[in-house]
Amino acid sequence: MIHELRNPLNAVLGSIGLLKYSKSLQSKEDIETLNIANVSGEILITLINNALDGAKLEANKLELDYQMFDVVETLTKAVSLFTWKAREKKVNMTLKIGKDMPQLVEIDEARVT
Repeated sequence: MIHELRNPLNAVLGSIGLLKYSKSLQSKEDIETLNIANVSGEILITLINNALDGAKLEANKLELDYQMFDVVETLTKAVSLFTWKAREKKVNMTLKIGKDMPQLVEIDEARVT
């Protein structure tokens, strides 16, 4: 059943990707809304993949894929998901990255995000 969730969600993400290049987008808010929908869809895909990985883990067949990972970009995406809600509630939301924070780390990104 969980496999069947991926196909329609990938179709939605593909449509969002196409809309990003549409000339009909009029405002920054339109683009921001599409970006939020895109990031949310990517998170859903990750959750689906994690559920599938649970079965692999139980069967001792899970393989990790270590790659260089941009921590700052991921944190920025995470904050952007909540910015609209914070703005709606008139709450100032900022992300502060310490100067000692490495830009890149080697991890399996799918297992962290």
